[in-house]
Amino acid sequence: MTWRSLLYVPASSDRFLEKAQTRGADALILDLEDSVPDDTKPAARERLARHWDALARGPSELIVRINGPLLDAARDLDAVVRPGLRALYLAKARGPETLGWLAEALTGLEAARGLPVGSIALIPVIEDPAALESVFGIARAPRVVALTLGSEDFATACGMPPGPDHLAPARARIVQAAAAAGIAPLGLLDTAAVLDGDPDLVRRSRAFGFADAAVVHPGLIAALNTGFAPSPDEVAWARAVLAALSEAQARGEGAVRLNGRMIDKPVAARARAILERS
Repeated sequence: MTWRSLLYVPASSDRFLEKAQTRGADALILDLEDSVPDDTKPAARERLARHWDALARGPSELIVRINGPLLDAARDLDAVVRPGLRALYLAKARGPETLGWLAEALTGLEAARGLPVGSIALIPVIEDPAALESVFGIARAPRVVALTLGSEDFATACGMPPGPDHLAPARARIVQAAAAAGIAPLGLLDTAAVLDGDPDLVRRSRAFGFADAAVVHPGLIAALNTGFAPSPDEVAWARAVLAALSEAQARGEGAVRLNGRMIDKPVAARARAILERS
C-alpha cells in the first residue's frame, strides 16, 4: 500500500459522499459501521450504491468499512462488491478463521460479478484483547494488506482511557505483526483529534513504524500527506547511502562508512524503502 491518508466518510450522508473525492485523501473509508445508526444501515447501503459510480471516478481509492456481525457483513458485501472497490475495512476483526470466510465470500462475489478474483483486499481493525492476541495470524490471513488498532473500542474493552501511554503496547504489537507479515500498519501514536495541536505527531508516528493513518476531519489530510511522505532530506540520505554502498561493493566491500556511520545491508534496505515510498 502507498496510502498516506485515509478519510472516513459516513455512507449515511449525501453531502459528505458528494464532497468526498475533493478532499485530497489517498483513500476514502466509506463507513457502513459506527457512523451509521442500526436502523438506517439498509438506507445507507442504498445511498452508497447510488453514489458509487461517481465516487469510483475520483482520485481517491475506495475502501468500505463493513460491520462486524456476519449477517450484517454479508449484507454489506452484497451492496459494495463492485468495480472500483479497493479494500474492505473490517470492524471488530475476530481471528484468521473469520477472515478466511470473508475472503472466500469475496472470491465468489468477484467471480459472479466479473471482477478480477483477488482484487479486493482486507484491512482488519483490532478492537479487543482477544483479537490482539491473534494479531500475527490475522496479519497473515488471505487478502490482508494492512492492519490497524481501533483505539477507542480497544481501550474500552480493556477498561482504560485511550491515552497514548495506555495504548502504546497494543500499537507496538500492531506494527510488529504488520512488519512480520510484510503489510502496512495504519495508525497514529495518539488520537487524530490532537493533530492540530501537535504537528509533530505524524512524524513521530512514522518513526514508530506506522505507514499511514485515517482521520474523520478533512482538514487533517494535509498533515498526513506531508508527514507520512519521506522528506527531501530523507530522500537525499537514501540516495547517498545506496550510492556509497554501490561504490563499496564495486571494490569488493560489503559495508562502508558514510558521515561517520557504518552502512550495511539493513541500512540499505531502509534506504530502498524510503525511495520506493517517495
